[in-house]
Amino acid sequence: MENVDSSTNVPHPRILVVDDEAAIRDVLKRLLRNQPVSVTCAEGGAAALNLLESGLRPRLILLDIDMPGMNGWQVLERLKQDPGLASIPVVIISGVHRSGDVDGVACYLPKPFSLNELLAVIREHAAPS
Repeated sequence: MENVDSSTNVPHPRILVVDDEAAIRDVLKRLLRNQPVSVTCAEGGAAALNLLESGLRPRLILLDIDMPGMNGWQVLERLKQDPGLASIPVVIISGVHRSGDVDGVACYLPKPFSLNELLAVIREHAAPS
């Protein structure tokens, strides 16, 4: 069910969290529970693509890189190839530190990150238009 702002009847921005670790998905859902966003989680790259191919259109994707099966780089490549998905901002969340810009990535949020850092990224990349 979509979270809706009761004062405006406008749906909250949907965030798709893609991480193979259940604990990370659960923590992110709990951290964002009281924020004006709706959260959908996928346990890996293939699951995320299935959701997106089924019509889910999040305002932002939080994408882990180091996942078994289909890793985050493979997911990102598939997103860039689909004109209907290529415009969705992707934020890399990873314990593997990386510097420099990556094509198709809105920003990089290294694990561990604080709630304030996460909220700042969401405000910047998922704010209602």
